[in-house]
Amino acid sequence: MSLHDPFDIDGRRRRLLQWSAGAALYGALPRAALSDIDIAAPDDTLPRLARTGAFLTGRAALPADYVASVCRALQAHDPRFDEHLRVLDTALATAPPNDVQNVVAQMRSHSPELHAAALAIVEAFYTGSVGRGSGARMVGYETALMFEATADVTVIPSYVRARPEYWTARPADPTHPLNAQAKEAIR
Repeated sequence: MSLHDPFDIDGRRRRLLQWSAGAALYGALPRAALSDIDIAAPDDTLPRLARTGAFLTGRAALPADYVASVCRALQAHDPRFDEHLRVLDTALATAPPNDVQNVVAQMRSHSPELHAAALAIVEAFYTGSVGRGSGARMVGYETALMFEATADVTVIPSYVRARPEYWTARPADPTHPLNAQAKEAIR
């Protein structure tokens, strides 16, 4: 379903809960603290994750479909993901671009929750899965960044003979002369 499907009850319920939680937080915080908070619309999550994921993985950009898939899985896995992502994105906006390891190391001592969220984002993009054990969800196989390092010499591991999704290629033309010769050789 699309993000704005009017019949998506779960999506509407999730948005209602997000806005309710935001309203409760708004009422609970002192007015001075609110001046520093960037209140974001729910639909800016994908651009935030694209920026944050690109920074944390050292990429200029990540494929939009992959970002959307990772986002849905992380939201399902961690109910506070959107909140963590918002804070991470804001914090990383001022971080030096080539200093990912130091930034993440500093998060460990300053905010263990944000550190865990940052590692979950990196893990999702690199492994193509979110969660562990029986609760793990595959979000990308061929697009997993872990395969990039050896892409020139390694075939992506698979139980199929050719490569993942090899069956989506156009089948061979049975009338082609080479196919006819192979048929004759079998007889």
